[in-house]
Amino acid sequence: MAKTTVHCYVWLIVATALIVRPSKAFDCIGAQQELIPCLSYLQAADPTPSIECCSGAQDVANSANSSKDDLQSACQCLKSAAQTYPDIKREKCSTKIAFFSDINYDNAKQLPALCNVNLNITIDPNIDCTK
Repeated sequence: MAKTTVHCYVWLIVATALIVRPSKAFDCIGAQQELIPCLSYLQAADPTPSIECCSGAQDVANSANSSKDDLQSACQCLKSAAQTYPDIKREKCSTKIAFFSDINYDNAKQLPALCNVNLNITIDPNIDCTK
């Protein structure tokens, strides 16, 4: 009987762990790295986003769209970056730090549609992340 009770508790713990498994939080730094191939389009150096850019944008969308919390985190991530680095010049800083410098926000708004990505946020310092 004791052996059966132990097995029941073990299965209960395993089942609970599978059901209550915490979701992976949105990775802001990872998202910014995924979007690095988009820099030339976002900074208006290229007229269209590259295949690599669209692939990265799709990966960000997949991560952001996994839950409402992740979508809000993604929105805050991109908004914060756009607010933090609006005037940094590329030649003075590394790509990571200057990622959002010299961004053409019209291009940023067009990126999801051009990459056929379902993401209702954009790189914009004024986006409302509560909606």
